Amino acid sequence: MRDRPGSRWTFAIGLLSALSMLSWSSGFAQPTAAEDASAPIHVQVTAANRDAAASAQVHYHITRARTEAGATAALNGPESLSADKLRAGRMMAMRQIARVPSPGFYPANLAFFAGLTIQSAVLHNVYLGCADGSCWGNPLGFEKDLVKSRFIHLVDQYVGSTASRRYTVGAEMPMGAVASNCSTASMCTGGDIIAIAFAASAVGGAGPGHIYHIFLPQGVDTCANLIGCYSPDNPAQFTFCGYHAWANAGGKTTYFTVEPYQDVPGCAVAVPGQNEQIVNSTDSVLSHETFETLTDPDGDAWFNVNSLNEFEAEIGDVCQGPPNMAGEAIVPSFAINGHLYSIQLEYSNKYRACSASP
Repeated sequence: MRDRPGSRWTFAIGLLSALSMLSWSSGFAQPTAAEDASAPIHVQVTAANRDAAASAQVHYHITRARTEAGATAALNGPESLSADKLRAGRMMAMRQIARVPSPGFYPANLAFFAGLTIQSAVLHNVYLGCADGSCWGNPLGFEKDLVKSRFIHLVDQYVGSTASRRYTVGAEMPMGAVASNCSTASMCTGGDIIAIAFAASAVGGAGPGHIYHIFLPQGVDTCANLIGCYSPDNPAQFTFCGYHAWANAGGKTTYFTVEPYQDVPGCAVAVPGQNEQIVNSTDSVLSHETFETLTDPDGDAWFNVNSLNEFEAEIGDVCQGPPNMAGEAIVPSFAINGHLYSIQLEYSNKYRACSASP
């Protein structure tokens, strides 16, 4: 059994709004200063991790690539909504909408399905093929800015907390060579990724108090069950730029994101920007997956059911920048903890718009 209640397909009908909802928390204590340590922790995948991954229950939510294959890819896998649950979700979403005469609605607003949200957590970066985050720009520096920023408090309206410093950055976790952790030096399968996530959580801790960002270096592809791949070298299967997920085995759930190399057509942020293209591209998807993990970690909390165009979209999906002719996202530049970044915005029910402010 999973170690937290609810699933995407168990709907609790209620009249909760973003400004007056009850507090749905992870139930974990706020991270301590000790959890914000900077000394790297070396992690190794074990046979036990691989065995657990082979039988794990798993759920994915992707960030679509700006590719032909990505345009029609399912956002979630492996489950899909039934017609009855779709109707029930739309009815509930309508009850949450104010100040629009019936039957009007805000097409991009997220609806709440009473699932888990994450009020406090430690973010851990897991690096494959590089000893630190330099292969992807400076993700650690971005995260340290993000957790201290006003931007991260955009999630307050969804998770039910306004406390400061409730998200922190933990120790970096280098994993060594890709070939020693994945099926080949150029392919990390879904099973490989789950085993890596389990290896990291065995050291850092499982449950919603910890989120593991798994970074793959340039030239390494990965696939997710039934919803395609990150595969710039194989456009027919290239559906996503990253994803957030949970995997459960032995009664413990690990929350993680997958962060492939983003400086490729279909995933990259357009230039010019505030930083190098690889920095902006990495940080934009990393931010997207972080916000979505906090507001919809299990796939049964906050997502869209109002519109065909935005159906099943989460807080980040609604605000992905439009593509230029090269398949690069056009995004704004704004300050995060006093430093300028060029990354996508996140959706605010409060403003009924994509925003950088709570």
